[in-house]
Amino acid sequence: QKILQKQNKAHKLSYYQGEKLDVEGLVVNAIFNTGNKISLNPDEYTVSSLTNEPGVQTIVISYNGKTISFDVEVKELVLDTLTIKKLPNKIEYYVGEKLDLSGLIVEGIFNNGNTEEITDYTVSELTDKVGEQTITVSYQGKETTFTVLVSETTILTNKTALSIAIEMADAVTQEQLDKVVPAVVVEFKAALENAQDVYDDENALQDDIDDAFERLANAMHMLEFYKG
Repeated sequence: QKILQKQNKAHKLSYYQGEKLDVEGLVVNAIFNTGNKISLNPDEYTVSSLTNEPGVQTIVISYNGKTISFDVEVKELVLDTLTIKKLPNKIEYYVGEKLDLSGLIVEGIFNNGNTEEITDYTVSELTDKVGEQTITVSYQGKETTFTVLVSETTILTNKTALSIAIEMADAVTQEQLDKVVPAVVVEFKAALENAQDVYDDENALQDDIDDAFERLANAMHMLEFYKG
């Protein structure tokens, strides 16, 4: 017959969720019916595991059919503070651009004193409102923010070639058109009207300008197709 004895309480008895059981300092004795007592090596007995359930947990030590137990407290791991460690690489935008979070590093400081990088956070959306905008980063009920600048979209285009093509097309006389195949004349007039509309559009994109120039240039080339 033998009993187990936990000799001291020098080992860790308080934990936060996610921590592993630490039995450093734990001394377990086996006391036999002869009165002899031996101190057991850690590899001679087994210890039950710690779970992530907050509250008081009972840890059971087993040795040759005998058990002894002790209680530990598991505290809930709670996020205290959310912080921005590093801003995103891009903090200036034009209207219509999407938020780019590349380079953003978010950290959380927990009630156990540990700081961890947070990756599964959520962020508020970037709108088309011009000026400074506050982007809110959220995680587990905590928030932190950073500021971005949204500016009006500036479209830089080149209409020089289109302007020259329109000028050349305007120089074509009705007498010249009377000698050309009717279908070509119809396309020429449509291409010229389209080119003028695109040229007058202050918000025209470069692709539209290039397309209008190409269509008008092709139509002018076809003016060589005289009536048979």
